[in-house]
Amino acid sequence: MRKLALALALVPLLLPVAAAAASLTVSWQANTEPDLAGYRIYYGTASGQYGPPVRVSAATTTYQLTGLAPSTRYFVALTAFNTAGFESGFSAEASATTLNDVAPGPPKGVALTPVQGPLAAPAP
Repeated sequence: MRKLALALALVPLLLPVAAAAASLTVSWQANTEPDLAGYRIYYGTASGQYGPPVRVSAATTTYQLTGLAPSTRYFVALTAFNTAGFESGFSAEASATTLNDVAPGPPKGVALTPVQGPLAAPAP
């Protein structure tokens, strides 16, 4: 299997709901080997130091990493693997910082208190 020649693009995404997490979209150019089985996406908050990979199919060339910390720089590299289970070396590393444009949480402790007083007459 040839070494990956991936052009990675990371795009920070703002979640459209109130949440304490951010996302990044990873995209790359597809490999052309006939025995390609898929890709592994490695990511972490330090260059060259990744957690367990996300495995995607050979047909996938875009993936959204979700549940990431806002305002945090992430480093991403991919590998390709074939049907025999052999894995390529890492692609070039790409990095991006997630957005901090997360909506605030809803107000808490809302209470209603009845007010005593003269009743208003209904409008005619």
